[in-house]
Amino acid sequence: MRFGPAVAIAAALSLLAACFAPAASGTGTLTPVPLIGGDARVGGLSGLEVSETGDRFTAISDRGYMLTGGIDRDEAGSLRARIGAIERIRHLDGSEYPADRPLIADAEGLALFPDGRLAISFEEFHRVFVYQPNGRALRMPFPPKSLNMARNNGFEALAVDPEGRLVALPEGGGGDRTAPVMRLMMGGWHVVAEVNRADRFRPVGADFGPDGLLYLLERKVTPLGFRSRIRRFDLSRPGLLSGETLWAPHRSFGNLEALSIWTDKTGRLHAMLLADDNYSAFMSGGMYDLPLAAADEAM
Repeated sequence: MRFGPAVAIAAALSLLAACFAPAASGTGTLTPVPLIGGDARVGGLSGLEVSETGDRFTAISDRGYMLTGGIDRDEAGSLRARIGAIERIRHLDGSEYPADRPLIADAEGLALFPDGRLAISFEEFHRVFVYQPNGRALRMPFPPKSLNMARNNGFEALAVDPEGRLVALPEGGGGDRTAPVMRLMMGGWHVVAEVNRADRFRPVGADFGPDGLLYLLERKVTPLGFRSRIRRFDLSRPGLLSGETLWAPHRSFGNLEALSIWTDKTGRLHAMLLADDNYSAFMSGGMYDLPLAAADEAM
């Protein structure tokens, strides 16, 4: 999602104290993961997929770029991400999205299928494409008009569930206090659950963990900048879902927009996160890693 200069300045002010923000009980420390090998095209990062073991990544930007690369550790044992390739995202006919028309190429959500296909959701002109391993794109059914999504509030949170079905949550649309969980099945998008968002956080990133639970990154814009939160949900439970809060810092870590779940060699779950800087000097972007609390440690 794109923001204007006023929000960017507020985010910069709140970021001054961000590195001292405490983590939620039972959750590890949010750690920056340097992106190595980038250039002026790297920015506006809005979607992320990390391999299950955390050694490879794919990211997309809201100007229509796709980044791929590897993740390893330096001599001190700290994670780092090495960009291997930067490419333009392609349209249905195989042509590259033009760099001078960024609204058409506003890629926001990213999800990886087990067979290697990639799903990308776009804002401004709402649509979801699924890219085959050979690069060919297929258009998925359009989101329901009943969601009443504004141009800048589309399917930001996109994931593939354990049965291989696409799941999406719109940043906008739905009710003022709920967010619909949409699943692509039977030729269209259907509401399979509703998430409580009475405190005005909005979905911006999602992934399913190896436990089959939905992990949701949420964001709220305040006069002092961005607030972020991670919750997890069991979609098999009936009724309005409030989930389990895993991380809810009191200060800003920038415009966190993307989340991907991976497991380290000890079996601990991690959330890899991306911050969208909107290509602005006033905003901080980049990749972060967050060890997650076990179920009995979560808030």
